[in-house]
Amino acid sequence: MQIQFFKKGQGRYTDPHKKPFGYQWSNEKGYVIVPKEAEAVKLIFRYYMEGWQITDISKQLEADGYSSSHGKISRKLVAYVLDSDFYLGTRRIKAQFSESGKEEVIENDHEPLISREIFDAVQKRRDSECRRWKGRERNAKRDGDTRQSE
Repeated sequence: MQIQFFKKGQGRYTDPHKKPFGYQWSNEKGYVIVPKEAEAVKLIFRYYMEGWQITDISKQLEADGYSSSHGKISRKLVAYVLDSDFYLGTRRIKAQFSESGKEEVIENDHEPLISREIFDAVQKRRDSECRRWKGRERNAKRDGDTRQSE
Protein backbone atom coordinates (compact mmCIF):
# COMPACT_ATOMS: atom_id res chain seq x y z
CA MET A 1 0.00 0.00 0.00
CA GLN A 2 1.37 3.41 -0.94
CA ILE A 3 1.04 6.27 1.52
CA GLN A 4 -0.15 9.57 0.06
CA PHE A 5 0.21 12.95 1.77
CA PHE A 6 -2.20 15.83 1.30
CA LYS A 7 -0.65 19.21 0.38
CA LYS A 8 -2.94 21.88 1.76
CA GLY A 9 -1.68 24.73 -0.40
CA GLN A 10 -2.12 22.80 -3.61
CA GLY A 11 -5.21 20.84 -2.60
CA ARG A 12 -3.85 17.52 -3.82
CA TYR A 13 -2.18 14.35 -2.63
CA THR A 14 1.54 13.81 -3.15
CA ASP A 15 4.00 10.99 -2.61
CA PRO A 16 7.12 11.80 -0.53
CA HIS A 17 9.07 9.28 -2.66
CA LYS A 18 9.29 11.16 -5.91
CA LYS A 19 10.90 9.30 -8.78
CA PRO A 20 14.20 10.96 -9.62
CA PHE A 21 15.41 10.20 -13.13
CA GLY A 22 17.71 7.17 -12.93
CA TYR A 23 15.96 5.54 -9.96
CA GLN A 24 12.64 4.04 -8.99
CA TRP A 25 11.11 3.55 -5.55
CA SER A 26 10.67 0.05 -4.16
CA ASN A 27 8.90 -0.45 -0.82
CA GLU A 28 11.24 -3.35 -0.06
CA LYS A 29 14.58 -1.87 -1.18
CA GLY A 30 14.07 1.90 -1.26
CA TYR A 31 15.53 3.70 -4.28
CA VAL A 32 16.90 1.28 -6.87
CA ILE A 33 18.76 2.13 -10.06
CA VAL A 34 17.03 1.97 -13.44
CA PRO A 35 19.98 0.90 -15.63
CA LYS A 36 19.10 2.71 -18.90
CA GLU A 37 18.24 5.95 -17.10
CA ALA A 38 21.37 5.68 -14.92
CA GLU A 39 23.45 5.44 -18.12
CA ALA A 40 21.82 8.65 -19.33
CA VAL A 41 22.56 10.41 -16.00
CA LYS A 42 26.23 9.48 -16.25
CA LEU A 43 26.34 10.70 -19.85
CA ILE A 44 24.72 13.99 -18.87
CA PHE A 45 27.48 14.64 -16.35
CA ARG A 46 30.21 13.43 -18.71
CA TYR A 47 29.04 15.57 -21.64
CA TYR A 48 28.65 18.62 -19.41
CA MET A 49 32.16 18.11 -18.03
CA GLU A 50 33.40 17.98 -21.64
CA GLY A 51 31.92 21.44 -22.25
CA TRP A 52 28.65 20.54 -23.98
CA GLN A 53 25.64 22.86 -23.68
CA ILE A 54 22.43 21.59 -22.07
CA THR A 55 20.47 21.75 -25.34
CA ASP A 56 23.11 19.69 -27.15
CA ILE A 57 23.12 17.09 -24.37
CA SER A 58 19.34 16.76 -24.59
CA LYS A 59 19.42 16.35 -28.37
CA GLN A 60 22.26 13.81 -28.28
CA LEU A 61 20.61 11.62 -25.66
CA GLU A 62 17.36 11.57 -27.60
CA ALA A 63 19.25 10.75 -30.81
CA ASP A 64 20.90 7.86 -28.94
CA GLY A 65 17.49 6.47 -27.93
CA TYR A 66 17.29 7.60 -24.28
CA SER A 67 13.96 8.77 -22.90
CA SER A 68 12.33 9.71 -19.63
CA SER A 69 8.99 8.64 -18.19
CA HIS A 70 7.51 11.69 -19.97
CA GLY A 71 9.00 10.63 -23.30
CA LYS A 72 11.79 13.02 -24.12
CA ILE A 73 14.96 14.15 -22.41
CA SER A 74 14.13 17.83 -21.99
CA ARG A 75 16.56 20.64 -21.23
CA LYS A 76 14.74 21.04 -17.93
CA LEU A 77 15.45 17.40 -17.03
CA VAL A 78 19.13 17.77 -17.96
CA ALA A 79 19.42 20.90 -15.80
CA TYR A 80 17.64 19.16 -12.90
CA VAL A 81 20.03 16.20 -13.09
CA LEU A 82 23.08 18.48 -13.15
CA ASP A 83 21.86 20.46 -10.13
CA SER A 84 20.63 17.58 -7.95
CA ASP A 85 22.83 16.14 -5.21
CA PHE A 86 20.51 13.10 -5.20
CA TYR A 87 22.97 11.47 -7.61
CA LEU A 88 25.62 11.53 -4.86
CA GLY A 89 23.52 9.19 -2.71
CA THR A 90 22.00 12.09 -0.76
CA ARG A 91 18.29 12.57 -0.21
CA ARG A 92 16.56 15.69 1.04
CA ILE A 93 13.24 15.26 2.81
CA LYS A 94 10.98 18.28 2.66
CA ALA A 95 9.82 19.74 5.95
CA GLN A 96 6.24 18.53 5.50
CA PHE A 97 7.47 14.92 5.38
CA SER A 98 10.08 15.05 8.15
CA GLU A 99 9.50 14.40 11.82
CA SER A 100 11.38 17.53 12.89
CA GLY A 101 9.37 19.83 10.64
CA LYS A 102 12.60 21.00 8.94
CA GLU A 103 14.27 19.81 5.75
CA GLU A 104 16.41 16.78 6.50
CA VAL A 105 19.41 15.52 4.55
CA ILE A 106 20.03 11.78 4.53
CA GLU A 107 23.48 10.68 3.35
CA ASN A 108 24.19 7.30 1.70
CA ASP A 109 20.49 6.58 1.37
CA HIS A 110 20.84 4.96 -2.06
CA GLU A 111 23.57 3.99 -4.51
CA PRO A 112 25.26 7.09 -6.00
CA LEU A 113 25.65 7.47 -9.76
CA ILE A 114 28.43 10.07 -9.71
CA SER A 115 31.36 11.03 -7.52
CA ARG A 116 31.63 14.12 -5.34
CA GLU A 117 34.51 15.40 -7.50
CA ILE A 118 32.42 15.30 -10.67
CA PHE A 119 29.42 16.87 -8.95
CA ASP A 120 31.53 19.71 -7.51
CA ALA A 121 33.17 20.39 -10.89
CA VAL A 122 29.77 20.54 -12.56
CA GLN A 123 28.44 22.90 -9.87
CA LYS A 124 31.42 25.19 -10.39
CA ARG A 125 30.66 25.44 -14.12
CA ARG A 126 26.91 25.87 -13.46
CA ASP A 127 27.61 28.73 -11.02
CA SER A 128 29.93 30.37 -13.53
CA GLU A 129 27.33 30.14 -16.29
CA CYS A 130 24.58 31.51 -14.03
CA ARG A 131 26.71 34.54 -13.17
CA ARG A 132 27.44 35.08 -16.87
CA TRP A 133 23.73 34.92 -17.77
CA LYS A 134 22.77 37.26 -14.96
CA GLY A 135 25.43 39.69 -16.19
CA ARG A 136 23.93 39.57 -19.69
CA GLU A 137 20.45 40.29 -18.31
CA ARG A 138 21.78 43.18 -16.25
CA ASN A 139 23.67 44.62 -19.25
CA ALA A 140 20.60 44.26 -21.49
CA LYS A 141 18.45 46.18 -19.00
CA ARG A 142 21.10 48.87 -18.62
CA ASP A 143 21.31 49.23 -22.43
CA GLY A 144 17.53 49.62 -22.65
CA ASP A 145 16.86 46.21 -24.21
CA THR A 146 13.51 45.06 -22.84
CA ARG A 147 13.63 41.61 -24.46
CA GLN A 148 14.22 38.66 -22.17
CA SER A 149 17.61 36.99 -22.33
CA GLU A 150 17.69 33.65 -24.11
